[in-house]
Amino acid sequence: MTFGPWSSGSSPPRNEGSNWGVARRCWLNMQTPQIIWSLIAPQYRGLANKVNRKLIQSSIKHYFWYCKQFDKLVHPFYYLTAKKHTPLFNQQLVDLAQSTLYFYNLSVFVDKSNAGQIIKNVTGSVEPNQITVIFGPSGSGKTTLIKQLGLVENPTCGFLNCGNFYYFANQKHNRATKQFQNSIGYVLQKAEEQFFCDSVLEEVLTGAINLGLCQKGDVNFAKKYLEMCGLDHIPLIKNPLELSGGQKKRLALASVLAMQVQFLILDEPTVGLDQEGKALKSALLKQLKQVTRIMIVSHDVDFIYETADSLIQLEAGQIVDQMSVADFFNNMQLLQRYEITPPLVVQTIQLLQAKGVQLNDPLAIKTVHDLIDQLKPLFHDQ
Repeated sequence: MTFGPWSSGSSPPRNEGSNWGVARRCWLNMQTPQIIWSLIAPQYRGLANKVNRKLIQSSIKHYFWYCKQFDKLVHPFYYLTAKKHTPLFNQQLVDLAQSTLYFYNLSVFVDKSNAGQIIKNVTGSVEPNQITVIFGPSGSGKTTLIKQLGLVENPTCGFLNCGNFYYFANQKHNRATKQFQNSIGYVLQKAEEQFFCDSVLEEVLTGAINLGLCQKGDVNFAKKYLEMCGLDHIPLIKNPLELSGGQKKRLALASVLAMQVQFLILDEPTVGLDQEGKALKSALLKQLKQVTRIMIVSHDVDFIYETADSLIQLEAGQIVDQMSVADFFNNMQLLQRYEITPPLVVQTIQLLQAKGVQLNDPLAIKTVHDLIDQLKPLFHDQ
């Protein structure tokens, strides 16, 4: 017997990702008519409007009301169960970094008339303790999708779930939405666009102060995150706009990390960085993924191959592939289909293999240093 979305645990089963499963899990809130309406495929909404939207909503509402009364009659412990599992919007979120983020039938339109669909009914998941990259050609909807997953912008329709957080598009009251948004850190492609303070110290502390994590002028707190991002040598009184391009990006990341986020989003993190800057950022993100979920948008195939674990390939607003980064960039048929140039390391491995060089584990090679380590035994034997 089902008594609502929280009767058997905080996370929805994987096999309930359909529109019907999503609606069924939330009927206790009596928001079902609006929920189902938001999940109706956009191409059928015009027909539904002709039939009469209010009539449809009223019928659905009465149907689920009768389901609720039936559950009351057949289950003597209904009231205890329902009271225990009624969602509390001020309840603290579970550790989001350790929970899988599910998204179902997300769609984004240009305007409220449902014209010009940017994201088209995408469904998938983002695993914890991984760096996931949104990949695809320009204009495919990468930045738009990542903003919806972090609720930087609200999707037109669809459903999000992570741990005991639930979000339905077009609903005024969603479970723990504010707490979820406070747990997200978004680093813009142009770092200077998110600077608001006149000094490096204030820039790092402002967000953390607003969340009650530190006091104004807490130098030790700021230095902790500046050192983490390789900026411990920067004067704290320096204006952020006077920093170099790479330093600006690292300061923007430090200010976000100071808010102790559980979900980190980076838009084109390597633009304007030299090889040393890319290597530093890659090493930092690999450390951070143990304590926070990381999603990035990037065109830099070498950085992606070295840093990321999983990949979501977008084409014209739709997910066409979702797999590990190693499998994707070592599949020549896929790369040819999407007209993608393989990372430099992959090209080098292919040339060596064509010459008869046998490597122990080609998929484990992410960088030139990894390649050298696997080649050393071969030269040593000779």
